[in-house]
Order: sequence, then structure tokens, then C-alpha cells
Amino acid sequence: MACNDGGEVRGNSSAHTLVHFLGGLAGITDEFATFPLDLVRTRLAAQRSTMYYRGISHAFSTICRDEGFLGLYKGLGATLLGVGPSIAISFSVYEWLRSVWQSQRPDDSTAVVGLACGSLSGIASSTGGFALI
Repeated sequence: MACNDGGEVRGNSSAHTLVHFLGGLAGITDEFATFPLDLVRTRLAAQRSTMYYRGISHAFSTICRDEGFLGLYKGLGATLLGVGPSIAISFSVYEWLRSVWQSQRPDDSTAVVGLACGSLSGIASSTGGFALI
């Protein structure tokens, strides 16, 4: 595997597959790290007339006390079912757009290409992920 002048990795397809796999693992790791925060935020936002939680720390402690530590991860499975396809769509669309763009306009700035392709792949993964769920 070698780097060309644009700092991009070129090599065999197994290297690209490994990068995509690591990207998927990064997305799953992100969900594990942030899911309790999302759960608490959602529960705080959902309480209307009856106040179950007085704040963020109270919500964390109440959930852990009443539901156990794993209570902070209720619903994670369903979220991960959406994360996998979303990451796969994002990586695939990004790589495809970047390769098409660079074959048509090889002299364009790599920053512009990356920004445009990243934006479009984000849109594609957001809309495609909702279609899959």
C-alpha cells in the first residue's frame, strides 16, 4: 500500500475493505459511547406534566438505580441496525463519487473534492438509512 501525492492510500481492494470495516467499527464504538447521553436527553425531553428527572445527573443515577447500568443502553440494538447500513452507504457513495470526480477532473483540489463528496455521501446515507428502516 502506497500514498500518492494527494495523501490518499492506493493499493489492493482488501486494504479498502479493511478501511471500510474499521469505519464501521468506529461508528459502532461511537454509538456505544454516546448512546447513554442520547437516552438521557430523550427521556428529559419527553417528560411533560410529570417530572421524573430533575436534571442530567439525576436521570443517570435514577436510570442506573431503577433499571441497572444496562438500562442506559435500552434501544441500542435497534439503533445499531440503522448505523450499519448508514455507514456502508456513506463509505460506498463517498468512494464512488470521489473516483468519478477525480477521473473527470483530476486537477481539482482534494479539499474541494473531499468536502463535496462527503456532503453528498452524508445526504445519501441519511436518506438511504431512512428508506431501509
